Amino acid sequence: MLSALTQQFEVNKLLQHLFHSFKMLFTKGSFVQNATLMSTSSLLNIALQFLFFPILSRIYDPAAYGAFALFNSLVIIVSTGLTLNYHRALVLPQGEAEFRSLLRLCIRTSLILSAVVFVLSFFLADVLRSAFELESVHYWIYAIAPLALIFSWDQIIVQWSIRQKAFRKFAQVEVPIVLSSKLFNVGFGKLVSAGPDGLIIANLMIFSGRIVFFLKYVLQGSKAALFATVSRAELKESRQQYRAYPRFVMPSQFLNMLSNYFPALLLPFFFGRPDEAGYLSYALIVLDLPVRLLDSGLSAVFLQKATSLWDTARDQLRVQTEKLFFGVMLLALPVLIVTAAFGREIYTFVFSAQWTMAGQVAEILVMYYFLRYLGVPFTALFQVAKKEKGLLVFQVVLFMVRVASLLITGFMEMHFLQMILWYSVANALAHFFYNLWLFKIAGLSVFKCFLAMLAALVFAWGAVFELGVWVNG
Repeated sequence: MLSALTQQFEVNKLLQHLFHSFKMLFTKGSFVQNATLMSTSSLLNIALQFLFFPILSRIYDPAAYGAFALFNSLVIIVSTGLTLNYHRALVLPQGEAEFRSLLRLCIRTSLILSAVVFVLSFFLADVLRSAFELESVHYWIYAIAPLALIFSWDQIIVQWSIRQKAFRKFAQVEVPIVLSSKLFNVGFGKLVSAGPDGLIIANLMIFSGRIVFFLKYVLQGSKAALFATVSRAELKESRQQYRAYPRFVMPSQFLNMLSNYFPALLLPFFFGRPDEAGYLSYALIVLDLPVRLLDSGLSAVFLQKATSLWDTARDQLRVQTEKLFFGVMLLALPVLIVTAAFGREIYTFVFSAQWTMAGQVAEILVMYYFLRYLGVPFTALFQVAKKEKGLLVFQVVLFMVRVASLLITGFMEMHFLQMILWYSVANALAHFFYNLWLFKIAGLSVFKCFLAMLAALVFAWGAVFELGVWVNG
């Protein structure tokens, strides 16, 4: 099979293309320079995460981290809808007056909806605490709406900084905020409590700190933009111009977030404790690090670049899209191979024996995550090509696939790892076809994308098999 694939696809040329694309990622130029600056911040944050992971994993046990992950899932899911996703359009307005009107619309919408959520969550607090095994978060359950509001404002600030191309300042401010939160995590866990409280407070520090410091040091003219006079007519015009965002973008993003966090929310129903949610979340927090790198680095800059090239230089955009795709593939292949071959050993050595199960989960999920990595930078194509409805359709299908895989395996009373295996397979298939769709939107060869992903998977699993034979032999 591999021989036939090699003859058809000419793997040597593919590898040359991969290495050329990788080299181009770091060649001086406006797109790559901006992407590198954004990625530098994410890389430093990832380095900090890996520096503190071995410490925090020995302070907070799976039950504590599971409770935090469940609570944080509720907060993030709520925060996704508070601006009706108008904030994702902040990079698009050409004039400052239009931008200020859209910014005011984001803030006002988030305030109104967070007030509604606060009232609902106040009366449903006991139900939520009981349903999701959240007794250990205590009175934090009443803070879902305020925390979600802060998270939504953080997303507004990030999109605002992308609009201003403040990539260098972004990197300079981001790292100290994350470092201080991790130091707090360690101190609180050692000196006060090793429950979920310290994890919740540290997360709050990151988002609130980023809002304050970005407004003060990163964004230009923030005070004028926030306090500018905006008429009702201007707000109405913004709602009309960007009506696709609450209609299509917001539901798709909400479904994306819901389906991403749904497994952690569902597991307590089948196992009656937060531990499995802790194992899954700890596996995902490591696998998600490259997603964060791609999303905050390459994806953010690709959105800005694609917006400027779509109407005027689409051929140039196609070339950059293809090179970036193969470059990401080259970067993601080692993650797939190493994690699939040595996930449980790495987790046991780095995070301690209580997290071995999380390593096994990571081994199973990494195939799906590899395919997800390939598509992350290019989701902006749906927005730029004005195919928001198509993205919503994909998110609906993905959500249904994820829910079905978990519910069927759960009610069949499968083992936790068996549930994760079927969940991974379902996600891998969905993202395989999603990447093909992205190539089609960009005007590139879908068949070439198909063969590239297939060749990469065959090569990766061959390498994993050989490593297994080498280690065991």
